[in-house]
Amino acid sequence: MASVLYSIVIFPLVQVLELFFLFIYRVSSGNPGIALCGVSLAITVLTLPLYMKAEVWQANERNIQQKMAEKIKKIKSAFKGDEQYMILSTYYRQNHYHPVYAMRSTFGLLIQIPFFIAAWSYLSRLEVLNGYSFMGIADLGAPDGLLQMHTIRINVLPIIMTIINVISGIVYTKGFSIKEKAQLYSMAALFLILLYNSPAGLVLYWTFNNLFSLIKNIIMRFRISEKLLFFALLILIILFDAYILFIHPGALIKRLLLVFMSVSLIAVLLMKHKIKNTYQYFHNKFLANKSIHSENSRFFISISILFFLVGLVIPSALILSSPGEFSFVESYTSPFPFLCIVLMQSFGVFVFWPICLYFFFSKNIRQHFSVIFSFISLLAMANTFLVFDNFGFLTNVLVFSEPKPIYSNIVPITINIFVLITLSIFFCFFHNRFIFRSIQIITLSSLMVMGIINVYKIQSAFNILAGEISAKHTRVHTIEPFFNFSKEEKMYC
Repeated sequence: MASVLYSIVIFPLVQVLELFFLFIYRVSSGNPGIALCGVSLAITVLTLPLYMKAEVWQANERNIQQKMAEKIKKIKSAFKGDEQYMILSTYYRQNHYHPVYAMRSTFGLLIQIPFFIAAWSYLSRLEVLNGYSFMGIADLGAPDGLLQMHTIRINVLPIIMTIINVISGIVYTKGFSIKEKAQLYSMAALFLILLYNSPAGLVLYWTFNNLFSLIKNIIMRFRISEKLLFFALLILIILFDAYILFIHPGALIKRLLLVFMSVSLIAVLLMKHKIKNTYQYFHNKFLANKSIHSENSRFFISISILFFLVGLVIPSALILSSPGEFSFVESYTSPFPFLCIVLMQSFGVFVFWPICLYFFFSKNIRQHFSVIFSFISLLAMANTFLVFDNFGFLTNVLVFSEPKPIYSNIVPITINIFVLITLSIFFCFFHNRFIFRSIQIITLSSLMVMGIINVYKIQSAFNILAGEISAKHTRVHTIEPFFNFSKEEKMYC
């Protein structure tokens, strides 16, 4: 059960962490410390909408609790037992409230749990951290032990992490109830206990998380103006670009890529209103759909296409190409455990988390989710069945043994760009029409049929293979009598 939950809930987050870490690690010419800082910043930015939504929920919960507090206090002082329960239930119904809604006040803390488990799972066993020194830390793969008192080594980094976390909590909980403050400080103490003897790389990542959270809380609490934030960001980017261009020893093309990305960020921020207005016009003209039921069905069909394509059709076709390579491997007898693992991981990436995010946000955001996943499903189908190239060999865990860089062959890149442009035009003009819905339904049905057929063929091939191995095993362990004849007419056996 634990492995199932890990594959569905935690594995997608681990993939996000790994994606950002490897990208920043390679761009920074193999500096794990910079990669940890970059991953922490990227995750902070990605989860910012979640925390902002949680902040709204928590504010609403605090307002409702303050509004009802005096009346609830009077009811509890005047009534006891079942009578108190009935009157409180009636009062909650009158205010359209349920005690379960109190969980909304802890949602900001609950968000951290899956990300913490994912970071623990990925960073605590990341080999590239072993033996690497960064910012005075001798080994990112072991507890820092920066302070030594006689024979006792004290890990300083978890203490710094906790201090930053407490300061962030003080800023964030100004004006909150004692109960809410106690929750945050208890969480800070819990992280200190859990991470005290953890590898320094993991603690450093979480320290950066707390630092960025502190900056975010200061900005939100003191309502710092956008202009001031923009100029502060501009100064940081100028200093960063100067360091990358003139000091950092990495490859020139990677440094130029980082500078280009940072300058592009400034350009996007300068033109954000024009970009937003252009996108809104484009969305209203081509993509918007007023029917929420149509949006829901389109979203669910899209994620189902991605789920069956990535989780069933592609891996089953790979296993079917050579069932013997996936049979009798270590503790796995048949190839189906490999298929089940990929199926669960695909469910987490394309079904579980998208549905959670889809219903977490408002109807307006759901429209954008529906459009994005519809387009991604269309591209995924085209990339799977229309673009061909020699990508190398896949291992039995469905990972390329020798992955090629993206720029290794210009032909598939050109084809992909052409297909992308063609499908984008088709998507804009037919996205809200019946023909697109029909194509989606036919595609989903075809993928399901292909998956079932592949599974049946795999089972048939495995039965033949298992029969051959069983027959061979029987022949090896069966002792057959033999006879020797002599010229003296004596027989020996």
